[in-house]
Amino acid sequence: MHLAVALGPYLEWRRQLHDLVAIQSLALDVCREIEDRHNEPNIWNNLGNALHEVRRYEDAIQAYETALALYQQHNDPDSEANTWTNLGSTLCEVRRFDEAITAHENALALHKKHKNPSGEGNVWNHFGIVLRGMRRFDEAITAHENALALHKKDKNPDGEANSWHSLGIVLHEVRRLDEAMTAHENALALCQQHGDHYREAGAWNNLGIVLHEVQRFDEAITAHETAISLYQQHKDPHLEAIVWDNLGNVLQEVQRFDEAITAHETAISLHKKHKNPNDEATAWENLGATLRKSRRFDEAITAGERAVEMLNGARNGFRTGKALEELAETLAAAQVDSRRVQAVWLRAAEEYKQVEATEEAAKALEEAEKIA
Repeated sequence: MHLAVALGPYLEWRRQLHDLVAIQSLALDVCREIEDRHNEPNIWNNLGNALHEVRRYEDAIQAYETALALYQQHNDPDSEANTWTNLGSTLCEVRRFDEAITAHENALALHKKHKNPSGEGNVWNHFGIVLRGMRRFDEAITAHENALALHKKDKNPDGEANSWHSLGIVLHEVRRLDEAMTAHENALALCQQHGDHYREAGAWNNLGIVLHEVQRFDEAITAHETAISLYQQHKDPHLEAIVWDNLGNVLQEVQRFDEAITAHETAISLHKKHKNPNDEATAWENLGATLRKSRRFDEAITAGERAVEMLNGARNGFRTGKALEELAETLAAAQVDSRRVQAVWLRAAEEYKQVEATEEAAKALEEAEKIA
């Protein structure tokens, strides 16, 4: 069991995540067999972390809930608070946002009570991620700024880097691009200073996305290529695939269409191999856009329809609306029957309405009415 505890950080660092799940499961079996009640909640929490990493979110939630019950029995508030944070992050992944907020509020209350500023900063950062998922961007920015202040005060560079990373993503969402770039550059500098090359890859990717937005395309390409190389070194095919997709988006901007198509197809292949359907759908959507711009309309329509089909299965209304918008643009460019284009715009509006994205719904409805 102690070997499992010692090996856990190494396996996570090496991204040998399925081995991590296996060894934590073995540790739990041993813990139960020898009736080690003291370590059992820690093993449940570690198992939850491993299951989260391999995106077995429902199993992770059950593991965290078991850990919480045991920590409460043992009166271990610090560990309980950390597990509430882990649970909240996993609930956010499955879009159970109200429950995620409650989990983070519980964690925050415990950290405040026991005067743990780094723990409190970590919760504020995760709080911001949930609020971003709910599109409550101003509140998300405030949450990440709270996290930054606490981590700086506590001299916690890892927490500070994570908070800069999260803040940069929200600032990008609200089009405060110069501030977003500064945030990602700060995250990158901290990761490099402390030799955290895995998180450095994420900072390069995020910086590349913002550089793309401000049309500094060559720098964006270099940033994404650096991120891909680092993720390959750390054997993380899921995040590598996401960066391939982002690289494809930049390459099509500079009309390097063949390279862009290859990048998107690489992303699709990696996502398919590692069973990441939501991200695979995004890669199909982006492939469709690139094929449209290279005037390969039949293939573009097929890719767009594939993206919509996959997102429908995931029941993510906002993302489905975006994919339907992209498909409508492709159908219009291919000059298909206008009634078919209008129907897709109307579907997009309906998807947006269901998740209360009123601005996006109104724009989609406006596009549909133009055709009428």
